[in-house]
Amino acid sequence: MKKLLILITIFFIVSCSDNKEEAIEYKKKGDHKNDLADYKAAIEDYNKALELDPRYAAAYFNRGKVKSILADKEGAIADYDKAIEFDASGEVYFERALLKLNTGDLIGAKADFETAVDLDPITYAKVLASIKSDTGNFIGAIADYNKAIKADSGDEEAYFSRGELKEILGDYMGAISDYSMAIELNSIYSAAYNKRALIKYKLGDLEGACLDWSVAGELGEYNSYVLINKYCNNRILTMLNDEDMEQVSVDTAAAPAAAKPPYFEEDSPKSNKTNPPAYKKEEKMKGRRGTVSPRSDEKQSSNELPRH
Repeated sequence: MKKLLILITIFFIVSCSDNKEEAIEYKKKGDHKNDLADYKAAIEDYNKALELDPRYAAAYFNRGKVKSILADKEGAIADYDKAIEFDASGEVYFERALLKLNTGDLIGAKADFETAVDLDPITYAKVLASIKSDTGNFIGAIADYNKAIKADSGDEEAYFSRGELKEILGDYMGAISDYSMAIELNSIYSAAYNKRALIKYKLGDLEGACLDWSVAGELGEYNSYVLINKYCNNRILTMLNDEDMEQVSVDTAAAPAAAKPPYFEEDSPKSNKTNPPAYKKEEKMKGRRGTVSPRSDEKQSSNELPRH
């Protein structure tokens, strides 16, 4: 009797294994027909696969997707339910959420979206964030980007997209932080340089904006050159670091008196500032107070202030 039970058990295991292999083959046939848009034939193959293996989650899921294409929404949701019963995955929850959204089940859709993100945040957190952003739910979208970044802290796209939303909400410093992180992760992220430059300009950091626009332009954001021409080229910016400034001071002190221009801005009774270098191109001399306007028919004494 004991031997008979063992034989029956072995037969059952072998039979189940054979059924499983055959079910996999039918599922593959169904997938191929699905790719060819032969949907009714694909469903027939999935049906055979499920007759052989009633717990085959992938067959339920793929049959559900075909039913969704054929507008059999109730049948598709029923198949997704079975797929989740036997093998819950973020992908199945996400597809079911989309279908529920299309049928007006907003509460069910929201729950499924959140479950999909919890099960697979790397894949679905950014997708859900994008959906929320498109519908104007910027705070909710930021929360989902937070989950995406927590799951993958090296995702520069998540930082960039979160930065855009923070910018929309007026959190400029938070946006700059996210754009900077995106740049740190990807040093040739031209769009991040461009976006960061725009915020720096809004905040009054013209020098920082011009530097970022310059890098963005070199990386292919050619519209940055338009902004450089408009805001940067004809303005004086401080571009030297402390060592450079010290060297300039040394060079100026060592220069012969004859080489010194007739008038420096720091000599002006109205200013003690050092005239900084121009951005990229040397600024043309302008006839304003505190500068020289040389004339060809009149020589000016080196000790004489310019006439006005």
